[in-house]
Amino acid sequence: MAALLPFLMAYSLVGERFHEAAGTAAFFLFLLHHRRRGGWYRAFFRGAHTPKRLFDSALDVLLLVWAVLQPVCGVLISKHLYRFVHFSGLTSPAREAHLLLAHWGFLLLAVHTGSHLIPPIRRLAAGGKKGKTAAVLVSALWVAAALYGGPALVRRRFADYLFRRAGFFFLDFNEPRVFFFLDSAAVFLLFAGVGALIAWALVRLGGKKTSAPPKPERV
Repeated sequence: MAALLPFLMAYSLVGERFHEAAGTAAFFLFLLHHRRRGGWYRAFFRGAHTPKRLFDSALDVLLLVWAVLQPVCGVLISKHLYRFVHFSGLTSPAREAHLLLAHWGFLLLAVHTGSHLIPPIRRLAAGGKKGKTAAVLVSALWVAAALYGGPALVRRRFADYLFRRAGFFFLDFNEPRVFFFLDSAAVFLLFAGVGALIAWALVRLGGKKTSAPPKPERV
Protein backbone atom coordinates (compact mmCIF):
# COMPACT_ATOMS: atom_id res chain seq x y z
CA MET A 1 0.00 0.00 0.00
CA ALA A 2 2.82 2.38 0.85
CA ALA A 3 4.52 1.64 -2.48
CA LEU A 4 1.36 2.63 -4.35
CA LEU A 5 1.05 6.01 -2.59
CA PRO A 6 3.44 8.06 -4.80
CA PHE A 7 1.68 6.76 -7.91
CA LEU A 8 -1.73 7.59 -6.47
CA MET A 9 -0.57 11.11 -5.61
CA ALA A 10 0.67 11.66 -9.18
CA TYR A 11 -2.56 10.77 -10.95
CA SER A 12 -2.02 13.30 -13.77
CA LEU A 13 1.48 11.95 -14.43
CA VAL A 14 0.53 8.27 -14.55
CA GLY A 15 -2.87 8.66 -16.23
CA GLU A 16 -6.37 8.59 -14.80
CA ARG A 17 -7.09 5.00 -15.81
CA PHE A 18 -3.96 3.73 -14.05
CA HIS A 19 -4.80 5.94 -11.05
CA GLU A 20 -8.23 4.37 -10.71
CA ALA A 21 -6.81 0.84 -11.09
CA ALA A 22 -4.09 1.54 -8.50
CA GLY A 23 -6.66 3.04 -6.13
CA THR A 24 -8.84 -0.05 -6.47
CA ALA A 25 -5.82 -2.28 -5.79
CA ALA A 26 -4.91 -0.22 -2.71
CA PHE A 27 -8.47 -0.56 -1.37
CA PHE A 28 -8.42 -4.36 -1.72
CA LEU A 29 -4.98 -4.48 -0.11
CA PHE A 30 -6.46 -2.49 2.77
CA LEU A 31 -9.29 -5.02 3.09
CA LEU A 32 -6.78 -7.88 3.08
CA HIS A 33 -4.68 -6.11 5.69
CA HIS A 34 -7.67 -5.74 8.02
CA ARG A 35 -8.78 -9.31 7.35
CA ARG A 36 -5.40 -10.46 8.63
CA ARG A 37 -5.66 -8.10 11.61
CA GLY A 38 -9.05 -9.31 12.76
CA GLY A 39 -7.74 -9.78 16.29
CA TRP A 40 -7.27 -6.03 16.55
CA TYR A 41 -11.05 -5.54 16.54
CA ARG A 42 -11.66 -8.27 19.11
CA ALA A 43 -9.01 -6.86 21.47
CA PHE A 44 -9.87 -3.19 20.96
CA PHE A 45 -11.41 -2.63 24.42
CA ARG A 46 -9.32 -5.23 26.25
CA GLY A 47 -6.12 -4.74 28.21
CA ALA A 48 -4.34 -1.62 29.42
CA HIS A 49 -4.72 1.51 27.30
CA THR A 50 -1.29 3.11 27.54
CA PRO A 51 -0.52 6.45 25.80
CA LYS A 52 1.19 4.57 22.94
CA ARG A 53 -1.76 2.21 22.50
CA LEU A 54 -4.25 5.10 22.55
CA PHE A 55 -2.18 6.88 19.90
CA ASP A 56 -2.08 3.75 17.71
CA SER A 57 -5.81 3.16 18.15
CA ALA A 58 -6.67 6.76 17.22
CA LEU A 59 -4.52 6.48 14.08
CA ASP A 60 -6.13 3.15 13.17
CA VAL A 61 -9.67 4.52 13.57
CA LEU A 62 -8.87 7.62 11.50
CA LEU A 63 -7.32 5.47 8.77
CA LEU A 64 -10.34 3.18 8.80
CA VAL A 65 -12.67 6.15 8.25
CA TRP A 66 -10.33 7.50 5.56
CA ALA A 67 -10.16 4.15 3.76
CA VAL A 68 -13.96 4.15 3.45
CA LEU A 69 -14.50 7.78 2.44
CA GLN A 70 -11.61 8.08 -0.01
CA PRO A 71 -12.64 5.27 -2.41
CA VAL A 72 -16.29 6.39 -2.23
CA CYS A 73 -15.24 9.86 -3.42
CA GLY A 74 -13.02 8.25 -6.05
CA VAL A 75 -15.88 6.20 -7.44
CA LEU A 76 -18.12 9.29 -7.61
CA ILE A 77 -15.59 11.17 -9.78
CA SER A 78 -14.45 8.15 -11.81
CA LYS A 79 -14.15 8.66 -15.59
CA HIS A 80 -13.15 5.11 -16.51
CA LEU A 81 -13.63 2.06 -14.28
CA TYR A 82 -16.71 3.32 -12.41
CA ARG A 83 -18.20 5.83 -14.79
CA PHE A 84 -21.52 3.98 -14.57
CA VAL A 85 -21.82 5.37 -11.03
CA HIS A 86 -23.08 8.92 -11.31
CA PHE A 87 -24.96 11.17 -8.91
CA SER A 88 -25.81 14.61 -10.18
CA GLY A 89 -24.46 17.42 -8.03
CA LEU A 90 -21.96 15.26 -6.12
CA THR A 91 -19.06 15.31 -8.58
CA SER A 92 -17.61 18.69 -7.57
CA PRO A 93 -17.75 18.21 -3.76
CA ALA A 94 -16.49 14.62 -4.17
CA ARG A 95 -13.50 15.89 -6.17
CA GLU A 96 -12.63 18.45 -3.48
CA ALA A 97 -13.02 15.86 -0.74
CA HIS A 98 -10.92 13.35 -2.68
CA LEU A 99 -8.03 15.82 -2.97
CA LEU A 100 -8.26 16.77 0.71
CA LEU A 101 -8.50 13.16 1.89
CA ALA A 102 -5.61 12.10 -0.36
CA HIS A 103 -3.16 14.38 1.45
CA TRP A 104 -4.47 13.72 4.94
CA GLY A 105 -4.42 10.00 4.23
CA PHE A 106 -0.84 10.28 2.97
CA LEU A 107 0.14 12.00 6.22
CA LEU A 108 -1.71 9.53 8.46
CA LEU A 109 -0.33 6.49 6.64
CA ALA A 110 3.21 7.83 6.96
CA VAL A 111 2.82 8.54 10.69
CA HIS A 112 1.20 5.12 11.18
CA THR A 113 4.09 3.42 9.37
CA GLY A 114 6.70 5.32 11.36
CA SER A 115 5.07 4.49 14.69
CA HIS A 116 5.79 0.79 14.02
CA LEU A 117 9.33 1.07 12.66
CA ILE A 118 11.40 1.49 15.83
CA PRO A 119 10.94 -2.12 17.12
CA PRO A 120 12.18 -3.70 13.83
CA ILE A 121 15.22 -1.41 13.83
CA ARG A 122 15.95 -2.35 17.44
CA ARG A 123 15.70 -6.04 16.58
CA LEU A 124 18.05 -5.46 13.68
CA ALA A 125 20.52 -3.69 15.97
CA ALA A 126 20.38 -6.62 18.39
CA GLY A 127 21.60 -9.00 15.69
CA GLY A 128 25.30 -8.62 16.42
CA LYS A 129 27.89 -6.35 14.85
CA LYS A 130 26.50 -6.67 11.32
CA GLY A 131 22.97 -6.04 12.53
CA LYS A 132 24.04 -2.96 14.45
CA THR A 133 25.88 -1.61 11.39
CA ALA A 134 22.82 -2.25 9.24
CA ALA A 135 20.55 -0.51 11.78
CA VAL A 136 22.83 2.54 11.85
CA LEU A 137 22.90 2.64 8.04
CA VAL A 138 19.11 2.33 7.75
CA SER A 139 18.61 5.04 10.38
CA ALA A 140 21.11 7.38 8.66
CA LEU A 141 19.42 6.93 5.28
CA TRP A 142 16.05 7.51 6.90
CA VAL A 143 17.24 10.76 8.54
CA ALA A 144 18.85 11.95 5.29
CA ALA A 145 15.66 11.29 3.32
CA ALA A 146 13.56 12.98 6.00
CA LEU A 147 15.78 16.08 5.92
CA TYR A 148 15.33 16.23 2.16
CA GLY A 149 11.60 15.82 2.72
CA GLY A 150 11.38 19.18 4.54
CA PRO A 151 12.14 21.34 1.47
CA ALA A 152 10.12 18.95 -0.69
CA LEU A 153 7.14 19.47 1.62
CA VAL A 154 7.30 23.22 0.96
CA ARG A 155 8.10 22.89 -2.73
CA ARG A 156 5.13 20.60 -3.36
CA ARG A 157 2.78 22.94 -1.42
CA PHE A 158 1.63 20.09 0.81
CA ALA A 159 0.18 22.39 3.47
CA ASP A 160 -2.02 24.12 0.87
CA TYR A 161 -3.74 20.81 0.10
CA LEU A 162 -4.03 19.79 3.75
CA PHE A 163 -5.86 22.99 4.67
CA ARG A 164 -7.84 23.55 1.44
CA ARG A 165 -5.86 26.57 0.32
CA ALA A 166 -5.68 25.01 -3.16
CA GLY A 167 -8.70 23.63 -4.99
CA PHE A 168 -6.71 21.80 -7.67
CA PHE A 169 -3.58 19.68 -7.69
CA PHE A 170 -0.76 21.45 -9.51
CA LEU A 171 2.00 19.51 -11.28
CA ASP A 172 4.88 20.63 -13.46
CA PHE A 173 4.59 18.46 -16.57
CA ASN A 174 7.97 19.68 -17.82
CA GLU A 175 9.67 18.20 -14.76
CA PRO A 176 11.01 14.61 -14.97
CA ARG A 177 8.51 12.36 -13.20
CA VAL A 178 11.20 10.74 -11.08
CA PHE A 179 11.63 14.01 -9.13
CA PHE A 180 7.99 13.98 -8.08
CA PHE A 181 8.24 10.37 -6.89
CA LEU A 182 11.47 11.08 -5.00
CA ASP A 183 9.89 14.11 -3.33
CA SER A 184 6.80 12.11 -2.39
CA ALA A 185 8.91 9.32 -0.88
CA ALA A 186 10.99 11.85 1.07
CA VAL A 187 7.89 13.58 2.46
CA PHE A 188 6.49 10.17 3.43
CA LEU A 189 9.72 9.34 5.30
CA LEU A 190 9.63 12.76 6.97
CA PHE A 191 6.15 12.12 8.39
CA ALA A 192 7.17 8.55 9.24
CA GLY A 193 10.01 10.03 11.28
CA VAL A 194 7.51 12.21 13.11
CA GLY A 195 5.42 9.13 13.83
CA ALA A 196 8.46 7.25 15.12
CA LEU A 197 9.43 10.11 17.45
CA ILE A 198 5.88 10.39 18.80
CA ALA A 199 5.73 6.62 19.38
CA TRP A 200 9.12 6.63 21.14
CA ALA A 201 8.06 9.52 23.39
CA LEU A 202 4.74 7.84 24.27
CA VAL A 203 6.43 4.55 25.12
CA ARG A 204 8.77 6.44 27.44
CA LEU A 205 5.81 8.30 28.93
CA GLY A 206 3.76 5.15 29.50
CA GLY A 207 6.57 3.01 30.86
CA LYS A 208 7.66 -0.39 29.67
CA LYS A 209 4.86 -2.46 31.19
CA THR A 210 1.61 -3.37 29.44
CA SER A 211 2.43 -1.27 26.40
CA ALA A 212 0.64 -3.64 24.03
CA PRO A 213 -2.90 -5.05 23.94
CA PRO A 214 -3.38 -8.73 24.87
CA LYS A 215 -2.80 -11.20 22.08
CA PRO A 216 -6.12 -12.37 20.60
CA GLU A 217 -6.97 -16.02 20.53
CA ARG A 218 -6.13 -17.95 17.38
CA VAL A 219 -8.98 -18.76 15.03
